[in-house]
Amino acid sequence: MLVNRDLNPHFFDWPSLIIYINMLIQAMTAVFDKIIQHSSYIHLTKPIIEQAMGVTYAIKPTIVFLGRLVTIIIGVATVAITYFSGKQLTKNVYIGLAASLLVAISPTTVSLNRLITPDSYAAFFSMVVLLASIYVFQRGGNIEYAIAGLGFGLAISSKYNSGTILVIFLAAHFLRSGIRGFKDIRLYLTILMGLIVFVLLNPYALLDFSEFQAGFISTGQHYATGHAGMEGEPFKFYLEIMWLTGGLLYILSALEIIRGIITRSRDSILLSSFVVVYFTFINLYIVRNERTFLLLVPFLCLLSASFFVKAYKYMINNKYVVIRKYAIPLIACIAGLTLYRPVTQTIDNTASLTKPNNRETARVWIMNNLPQWSKIALESYSPFIDPKRYTVYGFTRIIDNNPNWYIENSIDYLIFCQGMFGRYYYDPIHYPKEAEQYNSFFSLLTEVKVFPDADYEVRIYKLDKRVIYK
Repeated sequence: MLVNRDLNPHFFDWPSLIIYINMLIQAMTAVFDKIIQHSSYIHLTKPIIEQAMGVTYAIKPTIVFLGRLVTIIIGVATVAITYFSGKQLTKNVYIGLAASLLVAISPTTVSLNRLITPDSYAAFFSMVVLLASIYVFQRGGNIEYAIAGLGFGLAISSKYNSGTILVIFLAAHFLRSGIRGFKDIRLYLTILMGLIVFVLLNPYALLDFSEFQAGFISTGQHYATGHAGMEGEPFKFYLEIMWLTGGLLYILSALEIIRGIITRSRDSILLSSFVVVYFTFINLYIVRNERTFLLLVPFLCLLSASFFVKAYKYMINNKYVVIRKYAIPLIACIAGLTLYRPVTQTIDNTASLTKPNNRETARVWIMNNLPQWSKIALESYSPFIDPKRYTVYGFTRIIDNNPNWYIENSIDYLIFCQGMFGRYYYDPIHYPKEAEQYNSFFSLLTEVKVFPDADYEVRIYKLDKRVIYK
């Protein structure tokens, strides 16, 4: 966009907010470099070399660092806004503190807030809508409606699925106004404001409507029809994610939803409205992943904290002496169990990043062992191969061509990575054709080196140009 001076991203699988933010980062970096180098020209350098999907090298690491830093700041702001939302909704500072702590240690939020993706943006702006909606529910002032509209526009400018956050604003509006809420012009102005903000931040949604429409529809179709390695049994998948990353935390949030319904707690109903609608929504699609679940995490943490604090108050004020006597040790035990799984998972995930995975090990081995100027074909998520030492050809999947095609194009080595082949090869029930294709490659070619790993297995094979493969 900077080099071509074309603000049209020509990519609409995501909304454009994160694209423009990172474009601005790159532009500012170029200007800063000009000042440091005392140059009369602004040199726009391509920030990365990409050989295939997930196979990249940062030419300008500062740009990647700054893009990630913005995401981290947004993640920290999400923790803060969770605190204010809990405190404001329940008028209890401890609920706000407990909820923000749970968000801060969540493996889902910690891992995704390291990356340059729109998911963290969507989560933050969805929380802005929540906080504004709480004020709409409690006060109903014009400024609260305006902030809700702004947050709604920013949320859908981050990721399309976060448009469902409108549910919480509608719940707040009608919980306050009842059926008369339909006559309140601010309801419609808030929604209109959100749409206007979206258009301002995504101008080519109108200026290049046909391309925007194609990208938007293809994204929906993609989630509805499948993505290899991320499809099937969404309800089971999300329950497993909740147990593995939260354990008791999400059980408490479910109990708070039930408690809110039974007691008709308007606070809990307000929070639960989005959780129920969004969880139902994401289970309608065959594609499922942890990124899609991220929007729910702060809301579930608020519900969990609310149940925990209210349970504590109920126990210490109970009329039965035995319950009051054991209230503190029991609550301490529940707190420990609630924190245990998120804390240990986050620590383990973070610690794993300090150790080289097999993609890096394989990269170094290739550089030291494969003949210089060899022609190497690799598939997505493989190790990055030095283009100054080798001739590199990148493909989404190696199996997209047959072995003889690689022979005809004088390819010497093929590199496979579990990030791509594993989703087929290790799931032959769902992908029998692809699994057989990979198995054919592995059985026909000469194995050079295998780097086994639970997540980053890398396989290197050599082609025998004297053989005709069938």
